[in-house]
Amino acid sequence: MVGSIVVVAVLFAAGSVVMRLGNRLPSRRSPSDVTPTPLPALPPLPYVVRPAIVQRVLFGGLIAIGGLVLSLVAATSFPSLGWLLIVGGLLCTGVVVARWSHVELSADAQGVTIVNLAGCKPLAWADIARVELAGRHALVFVSRDGRRVRPRAAFLDWDERRPLVHVLRALGEPAGVVFSRALTTL
Repeated sequence: MVGSIVVVAVLFAAGSVVMRLGNRLPSRRSPSDVTPTPLPALPPLPYVVRPAIVQRVLFGGLIAIGGLVLSLVAATSFPSLGWLLIVGGLLCTGVVVARWSHVELSADAQGVTIVNLAGCKPLAWADIARVELAGRHALVFVSRDGRRVRPRAAFLDWDERRPLVHVLRALGEPAGVVFSRALTTL
C-alpha cells in the first residue's frame, strides 16, 4: 500500500514537471524600467491556445499509468472485485485522458471560453474584472463577482504566452478588464 502511495506521489510530481516543461522566467527589471508594452495587430479570431502536443501526450500518459497502477492496487486489495475494479479504473482514466486532450482557451470579441478537465466555462468580457498571473506560469481570470477561473491550456512558456496576452489585452482592455502589472509588461 505504501508503495502505491509513493508511485502516485511520483506521478503527480512528474506531471507538475511536465506542465512546467520549457517555461522560463522573464528577466528581472527595476520598477522604473517597466512600461506597458505596445500592442501589435490582432491575429485572426478566435485565438485558440492548447497545451503543446508534448505536454498533452506526456501528461495523458502519466494519467494513464497512474490509473492503471491504482486499478491494479485496488484489484489486489479486493480480489473478489478484481476485474471490475481494473475495468472501472481504466474507463475512468480514459475519460480523464480524453478530456485532457480537449483542454483549450479561446478568445474572441465576445469574451473567452475556457475548456478545462471539468467542463466548458464561457466568460464575456463584461463579466471579467481582471486577469492575473498565478505563480510564475499560469493565467487566472477573476470575474466581477470574485470567482477565479484558471485555464489549464494557458500554462505556457513566456515566449508562447506573449501573443496570447497581447490578444487578451487588445480585446479586454476596451471592455474595462484590468491586467496585472506582470502581464502589461510582457
